[in-house]
Order: sequence, then structure tokens, then C-alpha cells
Amino acid sequence: MPGPSVKLALIVVGIALGIVILGLVALGLTSTPQSPAPASVATAKGSPLKAVSGRPYLAPLISNGEPPDDIVNAIVLPSGSQSGAVINDSLAAQGYDEQRAFTLDASEQDLITFFKVELPAWGWHVESTGVPHGQPGFEVLAQRAGSDGYYWEIGAVISPTTFPASGPAKATGSTQYEIRLIQVDDAD
Repeated sequence: MPGPSVKLALIVVGIALGIVILGLVALGLTSTPQSPAPASVATAKGSPLKAVSGRPYLAPLISNGEPPDDIVNAIVLPSGSQSGAVINDSLAAQGYDEQRAFTLDASEQDLITFFKVELPAWGWHVESTGVPHGQPGFEVLAQRAGSDGYYWEIGAVISPTTFPASGPAKATGSTQYEIRLIQVDDAD
């Protein structure tokens, strides 16, 4: 008497292999590559400073698809900004929470006006403006829905303008500011 047939087992293996292949093909068709930074951006009417794409400046904050491309590509910074330190507060916040410092030869008021005008022009809803918690300066806080199903907040904290104590004085002075990006939890 012959032993059991392997034909049935081969059919099951063939079906499983077909499902895996279909899944990989579907994944390849649905995954989207990272969007490049906009080649040029328009400066919003009323902005005292020229806008440039924030994506290259914020590259150190992008990891594992967070923030999503539609959020990063909706951030503009004033032209001439000099990048500074990166601060990652994600562990303490138990979610995405990172920031980067910048310096610009412009007045505090020009930076405040820039963010008040540019954020809404790029689809952000300005939620509050005023003195930041526990530090001097001014903050513009805005929110926008991301393609990842979360809302994202951006905070632009602008420090008071400083002028050199000696040497050739700059007419505009130098102003430090920080951009902070936070993924908002659904419970917030």
C-alpha cells in the first residue's frame, strides 16, 4: 500500500507562497517614496522676510517617516537662517517631540510677523501667540493634520534680538529662534 500523497501538501505550500508574493507586490505598489523638498517656495503676502523650504534645515529631525512628508513640506523658514542644536524630547514626551535652534540677522518683530503670516499660508492653524512658558521672547503655536492620522503642532519660539556689545554694530541685530515639532496624541 503506497504512503500518503504529498500533492495536497504542495497545494497548501503553493497557496501560501502565492499570498506572500501578492502581499509583497501590493506593498511595493502602495509604499510612497519620500517627497523631495519643494524646489522653491513663494513668500506669503505681508511677510517681511523671504521664505525658503524648511525641509533641508529640519532633516536631522526626520526619522522613520516622522514627521510625515506633508508636515515637513509645509514648513518654511526665513532665508539666511543658521542652523543650531537639535533637541530630542521624544522619550520624555512618549511621542514625537523634537526641536532645532536657529539664528538669523533680523529683528524679533520681523520673525514674529514671518511666522504669523507664513504658517497659515502653508495650511497651519495658528492656535496661540504670546509669551512662551518659562522663557523670554514670543511664541507662535500652530497645528495641522498630517497624512499619518495625527495632528502635528509647530511652535516657533523667538528670543529677543541681541546686538553686539562692541565692534561694528549690525543695524538689525541677531535673533535666535527655535522650531519645535510635536505629534499630538488623540487624547490631547
